[in-house]
Amino acid sequence: MISVSAPGKVLLAGGYLVLDPAYSGVVVSTDARFYSLVKPTNGTTTTVNSPQFGSSWEYNSAMEQLNECPLSHLNHYSGPINDFVQLALTEVSKLISKRGITPKGLSITISGDNDFYSQRAYLNSCNLDATVENLKKVPKLNSDLKQISKTGLGSSAALITSLVGALLAFYGLISRDINQNDLKLVHNLAQYIHCRAQGKVGSGFDVSAATFGSQVYSRFDPEIIKDVMDSPTTGEIVDAVISKEWDNNVEKVGLPYGISIQLADIEHGSHTPSLVKKVHAWKAAKPDEAKELYAALNNSNQGLVKVLKALNESHKTKREAYEHALDTLSTLIPQKWQENIPANDVIAQFDELRMVLKSIRKLFRELSDKAGVPIEPEEQTRLLDACSKIEGVIGGGVPGAGGYDAIYILTISRMANQSHAQTQVHKTWLEWTELSVSPLVCGEGFEGLRLENAEEISRAMGIE
Repeated sequence: MISVSAPGKVLLAGGYLVLDPAYSGVVVSTDARFYSLVKPTNGTTTTVNSPQFGSSWEYNSAMEQLNECPLSHLNHYSGPINDFVQLALTEVSKLISKRGITPKGLSITISGDNDFYSQRAYLNSCNLDATVENLKKVPKLNSDLKQISKTGLGSSAALITSLVGALLAFYGLISRDINQNDLKLVHNLAQYIHCRAQGKVGSGFDVSAATFGSQVYSRFDPEIIKDVMDSPTTGEIVDAVISKEWDNNVEKVGLPYGISIQLADIEHGSHTPSLVKKVHAWKAAKPDEAKELYAALNNSNQGLVKVLKALNESHKTKREAYEHALDTLSTLIPQKWQENIPANDVIAQFDELRMVLKSIRKLFRELSDKAGVPIEPEEQTRLLDACSKIEGVIGGGVPGAGGYDAIYILTISRMANQSHAQTQVHKTWLEWTELSVSPLVCGEGFEGLRLENAEEISRAMGIE
């Protein structure tokens, strides 16, 4: 029995730019994770269960679909076959057969943490406010998936990556300690499968975060898999594609000690593909203007990478000054930070982080205006500005492609428990009337793909 998990993601910087291999993005992995549990059976079929959503699918030993059989419990989802799951099973089956391994009958269970999906309907049904305390009490979802909104953490990428990792670990194609070469194999295969399932070659930062964790990411050349996106594949083709030298770049960088990320789900919602399409249309119509703005955005994004590295280094080498900075800044509104810079050069680094986040927001608003799309809508601007007046808040922004879906706020938190800044941010969200704002429970997880204790995960999933 094997269990592997993979995290969700938040793209702090690099929206739109990360589609171009010339640029990079800063992506944080969350501690909200998708889990895949693989158990051998004595039969000739492979059954995939998603009790969280009341679904089950059955395949033969070659992992070709036989039928779908919804589980018999309340509010079950009996819609179409999950293309992501089916494609993962068939492509992994081809790969292991190519490598001389006979596919076995399996029982597979997949489950994601609640933060991947909006909990508003459940809270409303219980007449509960959208607080972190109430969200922590919400049981695993047992509802119609078609009626549940995603929160933008990259659920499909986390699901695919955890499932691919679990299958490869079960069949012995990656080691139990999951080394760097194993991660590359999982990444390449999951990236290829995810692109095929989506029907397009995306930027891939979501699968990369699910595999490697928090990082600075530069995408792979789409030509690597372009030729096999729509054509039938064999084990030889799959093996050849994932064995290529992929040119994506991953540099591990996470949030420094004492900095927490607060994530909010915005009920309004946006359609990300339409935002991206309009930005690309503007970029094509005004290439010189776009080049100039992209260069400015890239400069700010690289500034974010630089200051995150500097703060991580200061925590290692200037521990006393670093902790003094946390204590000082956690009691001050951001606009007062510069007055305290002479006392501590680490404070200057925190203030630089504040300023670079403001710069990224300013340039995103400029991109909004030029492309005619709501990347940071005015309603979001007012909410982010209100949060930026709270003691201990560093700053925030709209993650990924922006829009009405979500915001993030970085806060200072010296202690492991919830800080004053976190409490005040959540209070602001709860009382906000212009938009319906709901916090997510998760924060940064830093880790990527992870082998879990299969017995513990099995018990947590309610499997005997």
